[in-house]
Amino acid sequence: MPALPLFRLLLVALGLLLPATRPIAQELDLYEGEVVVPSQADAERRAALPRALAQVFVKLTGDARADQDPLLGSRLADAGRLLQRYRYRQDVVPEAGGARVRLFLLARFDPAGVDALLADAGRAVWPTPRPAPLLWLAIDDGRGPRLVANAQAAAVSALTTRARNRGLRVAFPLLDLEDQRAIAVEDVWNGRHEATVAASGRYQAPVQLVGRMQRSGSSWDARWTLLDGGQVLHAWNASDPDPVVVLAAGADGAADALTARYAVPATAGEPGRYPVLLVGLGSAEDYLRAVTHLRELGVVRSVRVVSASGGQARLELDMGTGPEGLARMLASARVLEVVEASPADAMPVGEDPFATAPALPALASPPALVLRLLP
Repeated sequence: MPALPLFRLLLVALGLLLPATRPIAQELDLYEGEVVVPSQADAERRAALPRALAQVFVKLTGDARADQDPLLGSRLADAGRLLQRYRYRQDVVPEAGGARVRLFLLARFDPAGVDALLADAGRAVWPTPRPAPLLWLAIDDGRGPRLVANAQAAAVSALTTRARNRGLRVAFPLLDLEDQRAIAVEDVWNGRHEATVAASGRYQAPVQLVGRMQRSGSSWDARWTLLDGGQVLHAWNASDPDPVVVLAAGADGAADALTARYAVPATAGEPGRYPVLLVGLGSAEDYLRAVTHLRELGVVRSVRVVSASGGQARLELDMGTGPEGLARMLASARVLEVVEASPADAMPVGEDPFATAPALPALASPPALVLRLLP
């Protein structure tokens, strides 16, 4: 076998030696609805589009009853007009007493049009980026509790599917040797949350969904806990003869709690252009990371760099919400944090140390928010 160039050998070695540090999570398109259909006939597709659009409303708002909103319900007839593209897939769906092959229609709708409908209805929106809870689930089917890793994701598809339909991605730990040294199944089973939070650190996952699920006679019982930033945000129980129902309850409880904390209400300030100050920027990479994150937020329509100097940058954000809404969104993403303004925030105008653009005159008004980049 011909020798590999040295740099390729180094890449191979690094790939083998460096541990994976990101949990595995399912993909999620908030503007795509997925519904069961009996066939691929045109008439069946047209009839299913309102249901797919209703699911998009649920995903974007985080509200499981959004499709029952009279204002939104009256606009479901617009589904065909808002349709961008569609496709089909088949999947095995777990049901009580077994499983069944189902045909699904996946319909994607125009984001601008859907956003306009939600704005007209005055609905709160659960903004992006959203946390992807890391799932620590111990299941005892009578043979002792075992932790669920990505390799067993298909066994808990009822949870991940319900989470996806609620607009939430769920991530799985690797449960490799490093995880096994950091956490034991007894830690999850007995609710030792400090061990769960510590073991999640390698994944940079501040939100964890912790569950213990066991068969009890003819029923399945589960205790679910949602941890956010090391604190219990919500805890709930579920019990049902069908394990599918109990697993789905885990996703519903997590989505309800995260929506209640992070959904931005329509009254969270007036949309418009706001001056914002970034502080604590130690390098060009910090600056690019902060500005890129702001541009990725759903309510930020545009970012204009006004000036930058001395580890600070003044921006003008055109937003679909007010500063209060942006602050709640940032709390969810944990990339930037809101800090109190100080006299030092009156930044002198000089040359841009990050060489992103010529320095411009400073904003005349004080910043609506002062943001600091988190490590």
